[in-house]
Amino acid sequence: DTYTGSDLYIINADGSGLVQLPSSPGGGDFEPAWSPDGKYIAFTSVRDGYMQVYSYVIDKHDVNRLVKTNSTQPARQPAWSPDGKQIVYAYKRVTTYELWTMSTFGSNEKQFFASGDVLSNHYPTWSPDGSFILFSQHAVTEFNFPNLFSVKFDEPNSPAFQINMGVLSVEDVDYSPGGNWIAYESGGDRGYHVLYSTPSGANQARITEDVTFDDFDPAWRPVPK
Repeated sequence: DTYTGSDLYIINADGSGLVQLPSSPGGGDFEPAWSPDGKYIAFTSVRDGYMQVYSYVIDKHDVNRLVKTNSTQPARQPAWSPDGKQIVYAYKRVTTYELWTMSTFGSNEKQFFASGDVLSNHYPTWSPDGSFILFSQHAVTEFNFPNLFSVKFDEPNSPAFQINMGVLSVEDVDYSPGGNWIAYESGGDRGYHVLYSTPSGANQARITEDVTFDDFDPAWRPVPK
């Protein structure tokens, strides 16, 4: 799932004004995330040969590499804090993915949540008030569907709380602007669908009904100013 050769584009909500972001020959850019102020796009890229987190500056049209790990330690899936001052990302430092944080410009990297060499953590996202980080976790030693967990931001590496969503798997969670709902992908060997519910899993509903193709990567529209 490294999407070699892929590019990122910006487009108006009505489908007009398609613009390609700067790409790299032979690379691949994916997993974009807008900063809250709309001035940056953090994303994962393999333009240097392996997954690292980069930032695109909208008004300057340039790309900056935010993390610099070695080729055996990929970093990916950036997500901005609500105040735009920090980014949480998944970092495979040893055998599993851990959650790390850094500043907007890639400094002050810190381990946020690790769970040993058996469980892997990925797809982090912040709650709108910045108090929690939700993420998916799965065992790497055997076939296992990911479950949803939550951990307090001001208590890194404290025990994570599993949220029972009542479905086979939960990944790629995105909060609604007001924080009352979350959208996510869920599925298994019979295909993936997009669902939404409250953050606790109540009032769950499935958005997509296609039985032939997978549906994934949901994103809420921000509240227009």
